[in-house]
Amino acid sequence: MGLEALKEEIAKALSATVVEPVWAEAAGDLTLHVLPGSLKPVAAVLNGVGFRLLLAVAVVDEGETFRVVYPLCSLERRVKLILMTSVPRQAPDIDSLVDVWPAANWHEREQAELFGVTFVGHPDPRHLLLPDDWEGYPLQKDYKEPEVYRGISTERPYWEDEGCSRSN
Repeated sequence: MGLEALKEEIAKALSATVVEPVWAEAAGDLTLHVLPGSLKPVAAVLNGVGFRLLLAVAVVDEGETFRVVYPLCSLERRVKLILMTSVPRQAPDIDSLVDVWPAANWHEREQAELFGVTFVGHPDPRHLLLPDDWEGYPLQKDYKEPEVYRGISTERPYWEDEGCSRSN
């Protein structure tokens, strides 16, 4: 099945959700952009048409918005699809997709912790990487690392004689 036929099949399946798909192709992969409010029903449709493997959940800080990216794979069809949406920086809330793809669990926790995106309905929103009392979101573009954490300096030493410096 070619990409055009796959797009038609997905569009037909999405018609019940009243979502008009916005398609693009990036690096040979099919990319589907959706509004944040339609993310969960679209994810369920994609899972139903064979995209059962969620490869990751990634967030990109675009300044005023966060782009949330879900690379998917259909092993039966031997094709990848990238599902994307954007949420505003001031209210970065989006539905959790753990009930659609259980693999989203730790990916969503990581992105919530590092970017500050809230995955509404996530079954276990605890921190995964950072201490519970960590302030801020380290992968946001405007993040400023604290100089001291729990009385310990966060400055990293650099050894010039080993070829390391701040400029390397």
